[in-house]
Amino acid sequence: MPLPSDRLLQGNDADFDDALIEGKGSRSCTIASTGAKLTYGSSLAVLAHFVAALPREGETASEPSYAMSFDGGKFVCEVMLPENSPIRSAIGRPSSRKSIAKRSAAFEACCLLMKSKYLDNHWLPIYTKKLPAMRNALLALNCKKTNQYEMRVKPTLWGRTRGSIPKELFLTILDFTNGLERPHQPLALITRSALPQLPAFPLFLNSGETTMVISKPVTASLSATDEILDHLTAFTLRVYKDIFNKTYEQDILKFDYWLAPATTPGPVADLMEIDGSDTSTQYSSPSNLIDWEALRTVFLNDEFKWTPAMPHSFLADKFFVDKWDGGNRFFSIGVDPSRKPLDPVPQNTAKGRFNKNILDYSVSLYKKARAEAQWNLEQPVVEAEKILHRRNMLAEPQAKELTLRTKCYVCPEPLRISAVSVFAPMLICH
Repeated sequence: MPLPSDRLLQGNDADFDDALIEGKGSRSCTIASTGAKLTYGSSLAVLAHFVAALPREGETASEPSYAMSFDGGKFVCEVMLPENSPIRSAIGRPSSRKSIAKRSAAFEACCLLMKSKYLDNHWLPIYTKKLPAMRNALLALNCKKTNQYEMRVKPTLWGRTRGSIPKELFLTILDFTNGLERPHQPLALITRSALPQLPAFPLFLNSGETTMVISKPVTASLSATDEILDHLTAFTLRVYKDIFNKTYEQDILKFDYWLAPATTPGPVADLMEIDGSDTSTQYSSPSNLIDWEALRTVFLNDEFKWTPAMPHSFLADKFFVDKWDGGNRFFSIGVDPSRKPLDPVPQNTAKGRFNKNILDYSVSLYKKARAEAQWNLEQPVVEAEKILHRRNMLAEPQAKELTLRTKCYVCPEPLRISAVSVFAPMLICH
C-alpha cells in the first residue's frame, strides 16, 4: 500500500523544474522605481542574502529554516528566521507541490521585509556586513578572512622613520637579574623612537634556571653621525651572522633598530633614569653608556683567525663558530695542554658528525673537501661547551634538553673566533 503524499521522502526541490514549467500559483512583485522583480524563483536567494547580512556574534552564519506541513490535501510551508531578524516567520500559501510551497513562504517573508523597509528597492538588505569585533585578536585563531581588513604585522612605532637616515637615536639598556653562566656585558637596544618602560619578563636558561630580563630606557637621545651608524650597523649584522647564522643587507634606511655593547657600573635595575640634566653622574650623556672600544673592535674585525703565534690565553672565554655549519657553535673554556689534535674524541663528548679524532670532530667539511684540506697538527686543543639548538627561551626546557651532553674538545684553526665573544652569552641566554 503506497504511503500518503505528506510522508514521501523527497527533497524540497525534487519537483522544482516541473513547477517552473507548470507555473501554478506563481506570483511576482516589481518595484516601479527600479524595475527590480521578485519571483518565486528568486525569493529563496533574496531571503538567504538578507539572513546572511544580519548582525551576529561569532563566526557562525545563520540561515532561514523551513518547516513543511500537509493540510487539506495541500502543502503549507513556514519559514523561520533567526532571533536577530526583525521579522521572525512567515507562512506561504497552500500548494500542491512542496517546492512551490517553500518558495511561497520565502516570497511572503520577502514581501513583509520590503513592507517594513528592511529590504531596499533592489530587494537587497539594508544591513551591511560588519567586521567581527576584536578582529585583530581573532586573526590569531582564524586566518580565513584576512582579506576583509588590513592586517597589522608590526607596531607602527617601528615604521615611523624607516626609509630615512635618523638624526637621533634612543637607548634601552637590557640585562638579566641573576646573570648568566658566563661573563657578559649588558646590551643596548638602539631605536629610532624612544621605547616605553617595558615590564620585566622571565627567560628559562639551558640549565633550567630562571632569570628575569630587565630594561631601562634612556630619556636623552644620542646624536646619530655617519660614523656611529656605520659602527652600529656593522655590529648588529655581525651579531646576526655569528649568533643566529643570518645574513642581511647592509642598508641603514631599512634598519628599525640596532644593537650595541653597553657598559654600566652595576646592575641595570639600579641604573638611574637619564634626563640629560644631571651633570653629577658620568651618565649625563647616553653616549657614556656605549662601550665604544668594543664596538670599534667588532667594526674593524670580521673575525679572529688562529695562528701559531696566538697565545693560549686568547683562546679562553671565546665564541667559536663553524665556518661551514652555522649550527655548530661553541663557548671555549680554555686550552687543554694534555690533548693533541689527532687524539681520539673523548667519551661523553657532545654528538658530532665526524668522530675519527679531535681535529676530525672540529671540521664539518664533506669527504672530498676534507681530503684536500690541510691543517696544522701542532695547534692546541680547546676545551669547549657546544651550544644547544634551543630558541624558545620563554618556555621551560624539556627534560631531554637538560640531559644533552654539551662538553667537547675542538681545534681552533677550522673555526671562526667571533669578535662578539663577550656579548654572545647575553644574546644566546646561556
